[in-house]
Amino acid sequence: MEARRRIRPELEQLGYVEDVVDELLVAVGEAVTNAVLYGGGSGADPITITLRTDDAACTIDVTSRSAGWTLYPPVLPAPTAERGRGLYIIDRFTDGWEIRQGRNGSTLSLRRRLPARAAPS
Repeated sequence: MEARRRIRPELEQLGYVEDVVDELLVAVGEAVTNAVLYGGGSGADPITITLRTDDAACTIDVTSRSAGWTLYPPVLPAPTAERGRGLYIIDRFTDGWEIRQGRNGSTLSLRRRLPARAAPS
């Protein structure tokens, strides 16, 4: 997925270890999948991904122009379920997430604390 290739170097530069980078990339993949499936993301309705940091954390925003995302609680579905693991995975691989919806679209924000060595002293 192009999004993963684009943000991997930024996450590594922030000082995250490889396992955490991989977890965040899986979470981003799930967020993008949700945006496509439930947010109407398509060629006509692009999805944008932005990464920003503050003193304590990295936040990755996945945005779709659709304001009609329907999200369900992040629970692990039955092993035989064909769908429904996305938010569960996001919940486990991040320190927090939220969705904001409005007239201009929906944004699913994923947040992970910065590694100790990346935080300013």
